[in-house]
Amino acid sequence: MKISESDTRVLLRSCRPRSRQNATTSRPPSADPAGDLNAPHPVWPSARRGLAVGTASYSALSTIASFEIAGEGATRAKESTVSVLAASRRAQVARGVVFVHACARAVCPHVEWTLTELLGSRVTLDWTPQPVLRGAARAELSWTGEAGLGSSIASALRAFPDVRFEVTEEPTAGRDGERYAFTPSLGLFRSTVGVHGDLLVNEDRLRSALSSGAGLADEIARLLGTPWDTELEPFRYAGDGVPVRWLHQVG
Repeated sequence: MKISESDTRVLLRSCRPRSRQNATTSRPPSADPAGDLNAPHPVWPSARRGLAVGTASYSALSTIASFEIAGEGATRAKESTVSVLAASRRAQVARGVVFVHACARAVCPHVEWTLTELLGSRVTLDWTPQPVLRGAARAELSWTGEAGLGSSIASALRAFPDVRFEVTEEPTAGRDGERYAFTPSLGLFRSTVGVHGDLLVNEDRLRSALSSGAGLADEIARLLGTPWDTELEPFRYAGDGVPVRWLHQVG
């Protein structure tokens, strides 16, 4: 039996809940209140369910009614469901440390402004003289924020070419940590850090080192950040015993 469009409209209207207490309706942006096929359909309470996977939470919602032939000359509404998953991911919280090993006194306020913008709250560092470099100051800051914030901090501080610094980010669930080091002569170094604090070098970088024309020992040393460690070690030693402040990202 063929169902006419007018019969379908009548059945759709009859399927709608008569009370908000029994069911809720979902109105799409293009819904026509006159009662055609685009009108809002009932959301059957039995079709609602929740699902959680890892760090993401999901909600399932179903909203559609269809029709079947119930017998000769008769039709009835049949409930069917279509699930729509909406994920709301929770940002992972990471922590790390910013080591400003050497910074010109005139640049110190600019470093603080940069960190303030990234962390979302006012940053005032405890600057102390850096005895290794005359006229320079040093400071340390421990931070907490979203995973990946360490990369943003290193990229921002790189804009000050005469600042020597290191940025660390500890590993989080499902994500390796990172370490950045910068010197004016060597530029920026980045390494991946495992959950046990080991520096990780991926296969592609090792293959590149093997195929390069330079000495293998020198290439491996660069992959491990040895030149950066050698240059920054005197600056690190000068900062031993200096208290570290904690700052949390806002927002």
